[in-house]
Amino acid sequence: MSGTAEMADAPASLIHGGWQAEVLELVVELELADRLAGTSKTVARLAYETGTSAPRLELVLTLAGHLGLFTRTETGAIANNAVSSLLSAGHPHSLRAEARHALSRWARIAWGSLDLAVRAGDSGFRQTTGEELFDYLRRHPRELSDFQRFQAEVTRRNGAALLRSGFAPAGEVVDVGGGRGTLATQLCAALPALRAVVFDLPEVVADSDIPAELAERVRVQGGDFFDRVPAKADVYLLSHILHDWPDEDASRILRTVRAGMADDSTLVILENLKTDPPALLVSYLDVLMLTAWGARERTARDYTGLLAASGLAVRSIETIEPRSALAVITATRD
Repeated sequence: MSGTAEMADAPASLIHGGWQAEVLELVVELELADRLAGTSKTVARLAYETGTSAPRLELVLTLAGHLGLFTRTETGAIANNAVSSLLSAGHPHSLRAEARHALSRWARIAWGSLDLAVRAGDSGFRQTTGEELFDYLRRHPRELSDFQRFQAEVTRRNGAALLRSGFAPAGEVVDVGGGRGTLATQLCAALPALRAVVFDLPEVVADSDIPAELAERVRVQGGDFFDRVPAKADVYLLSHILHDWPDEDASRILRTVRAGMADDSTLVILENLKTDPPALLVSYLDVLMLTAWGARERTARDYTGLLAASGLAVRSIETIEPRSALAVITATRD
């Protein structure tokens, strides 16, 4: 390909990105990668299985092929390739949940409200819908389920990175905003001396998924991290919580955690740090946080200042995944 053609392709890809997202959404919604796992099928067969028109599905699959999804056999049947296989739920490194998350209606509303977000102090999502994103998700169970499933996948990846970094506390850890208990159970399964409390809203922990073999070491507790957290644990963990909130609210969360900490407690924060220049993933998250929550990603200096303003002192900041700038920040009461 000539240099001129490559230059033309770059803006074309940006211009048509929205169209590409529509194709990807249909591929995921019809579960085509799952239907093709370990096999190939004719377009007619796929159309029958998905309740679509074969000639029309053929058009979409042709475009999907141009976008790098699927391959054709010598007989013209459709099969997965390395890229489309990642959209199968059964793939060990599946991106299906991430795709559903990125293509969800709430994300489209948020990104579609970016023009509002850059003009005012509130989130674009709130300006468009009149409500906070988390309130919206509670009213839309399917989107909430997709959101939670993706968060669980990210949490498992980050938990593995945290364990590889040498994180190995003993005693009791409180996972503040711990969702259904994904990170707490992952840590306790790897660290036999650890006990954990999964702390989140009552309706969230009511749907917790704690394995029977860990039930004696992992318990759940409902509450609101703006009001209080369980007191005097050895470690308090905030995993990708603060980036969802603007500084004022993030400081409220930190002050609440500080109030629950003992003098010798440690706060551990897991977040993607914004570097100079920021990693691509962090730039995406930075803008998404802006338009979805009116929040942002933060630099190490930002976190140091935010913690200091909340009565906490940073003890260490360590990047444990350079590609995503995933970092562990430890702090104690000042």
